[in-house]
Amino acid sequence: MRPLTVVHSLGWYFPEASGGTEVYVDGLARALAAHGIRSEILAASASGAPATYDWNGSVVHRFPVPDAARADVVERRAHARFDEFAGWLESREADIYHQHSWTRGCGLPHLRWAKAIGLPTVLTVHVPSPVCVRGTMMLRGQEACDGVIDVARCTECWGTLRGVPADLAAWQARNPDLSNRMGAMVPDSRLRTALRTPALVAGHRAELLAAAQEADRVVAVCGWLYDALAANGIPPAKLACCRQGAPIAPARRASARQAGPFRIGFLGRWDPAKGIHVIVDAVRRLPPAHDLELVVHALPGVDAYEQDVRRAAAGDPRIVFAGPVPRDGIAAALHGIDALAVPSICLETGPMVVLEAFAAGVPVIGSNLGGIAELVQEGQNGWLVPHADADAWPRALVRAMAEAPALHVAPPRTVADVAAETSALYRELCEPAPAAVERCGSWS
Repeated sequence: MRPLTVVHSLGWYFPEASGGTEVYVDGLARALAAHGIRSEILAASASGAPATYDWNGSVVHRFPVPDAARADVVERRAHARFDEFAGWLESREADIYHQHSWTRGCGLPHLRWAKAIGLPTVLTVHVPSPVCVRGTMMLRGQEACDGVIDVARCTECWGTLRGVPADLAAWQARNPDLSNRMGAMVPDSRLRTALRTPALVAGHRAELLAAAQEADRVVAVCGWLYDALAANGIPPAKLACCRQGAPIAPARRASARQAGPFRIGFLGRWDPAKGIHVIVDAVRRLPPAHDLELVVHALPGVDAYEQDVRRAAAGDPRIVFAGPVPRDGIAAALHGIDALAVPSICLETGPMVVLEAFAAGVPVIGSNLGGIAELVQEGQNGWLVPHADADAWPRALVRAMAEAPALHVAPPRTVADVAAETSALYRELCEPAPAAVERCGSWS
């Protein structure tokens, strides 16, 4: 008998993309092999040319997603050359279709096609964007949101982010139908898109519910995302929570902490939502008498933001910009620090680096938001800091310097745990049997 074969579908993949979703899928595909499950990766490509190659033992096929006009994006049309995705998927002898992205290159048309050709379908939600049009789950950019897609509230919140004046966004929230009608009379332009914001929000919610129709299971990777999906009407019988696992094996430092400054690390991306400016500001607020060093390992991202942060840090020798770390160097980088800073100013579903830190025995100083707040246990494996309190971060650094040496960080959940639960889900879909899908129970 041939092994159970799963096609994992994404909007991006290695080698040109290495975010949390790609790391998750790569680790899951390898760990599923221990359960007799063969994985193939199907990922969008912006290059315009299909390609097939091997990545860590899995066959990867890239299908082209050409650029689109604004109207194509707004109307959520299937991208050009979609037939190449459809033909490849139909040609495989697959047993399960597992989609991990919700983008133009890997979204509702792709999930719908897999369902249409008779494949059991799983949709794992890794990021806030399928729920939050703003993409951060931060209401008006200031406080955590419950994730309920409400046309009036989301129109105002999203509109101001996109440059719509606050007064106009508030008017649109009060008059969504009139705003949509006005937008319909304007030629294709940024103004038309702005006026049609209420319709776009309503379409976003409709698309999420359509996903629930096409997916046999919808999987959230953290508790707050599970709650948000449930609040938007995803049926409980289809919804499950399978938390992320560390993609690296637990491995403690070979020796005790060396003498010298207390080293705080940051591993992430140059993006304002990741909050590098927060931790830089916290270090600068502390007097020079505090013997510490901040080492920033950041992947390329928003150039203007990077330049602003570097300017703010200029002149403080305690702040070191050491450049990005390759995937195979993360464990070594973590072993070289005393605590990891995760100062995100948005709701993360992890991030994965928190679990990687725990695997290395390194405590985390993190924002009291989203997945970080679910993973960090105060005084046990780290410290939680109010994200919007600039004065709290320097105090948290001083506390970490005092308490970190006494902490014994427990090994985290691993990708092997994720694979065991995902394997059970696949078997259930292929061989239906009475079984309850519990909220963050065994799937937690």
